[in-house]
Amino acid sequence: MRRAGQRLAGYIVVAAVLAFCLAVGPAHALLIRANYSEGFEGQLTAFEAADLPPDPQSYEWYLGQFPGLLIGSAPALNYAFGDDGTWRVLLRVADTNATSYIASIDHDAYNAWPVVASIGDMTAQAGATTAFEGVFEDPGWLDTHTANWVFGDGNSASGALSVTPGGVGTPLRGTATATHVYAAPGTYAASLAVRDDEGATSTKTFTVNVGNAATPVPEPTSIALLACAMGGVGAMLKRRRR
Repeated sequence: MRRAGQRLAGYIVVAAVLAFCLAVGPAHALLIRANYSEGFEGQLTAFEAADLPPDPQSYEWYLGQFPGLLIGSAPALNYAFGDDGTWRVLLRVADTNATSYIASIDHDAYNAWPVVASIGDMTAQAGATTAFEGVFEDPGWLDTHTANWVFGDGNSASGALSVTPGGVGTPLRGTATATHVYAAPGTYAASLAVRDDEGATSTKTFTVNVGNAATPVPEPTSIALLACAMGGVGAMLKRRRR
């Protein structure tokens, strides 16, 4: 009786395992291959489904979790992460029986530096308002930025910052502007520094040649105008007398 009970218990366990397998579908080790397991933000990484189940019908790539942000629907995926950190990419594949197979892979993205474009040397006049402008790019299209202008005469300013959002394969682009008045003529070493939210900073320097303030041209006085007018009348009278 004891052996019969053990056999019955064994049959029950086998039946339970079979029922579970029928409920969840056949076991299959779906995999994801990537050409990089780490890289910089904004850098394209190629992901590919591997060890696919028979007759795959649909592919769904998600960022972070399932269901989450859908980022692809093909057997392969090219994707760039917009910020630094450890990102999880998840793939869901369904076959002709609507059975789903899920795999995931983690990717480490490191912060990339913003890049400020070169700024040409400038000329200005003492006492006049001078406008400054600089442009930059950042592969980390989810980063935030601050700008700092140094004018070379002991003054600095953050100015204004406008940004054109980026995306996968497209860097963020920004424009920094400011105005300044130089009090005295001279040659000044100025610079623009752009800093992202992780502290990475790009700086470009340039020279501002400031000349003397423009000399105003005096306007004719009313007395001078009157003298010119009287002189013209006198000349006309002399011609008439002749």
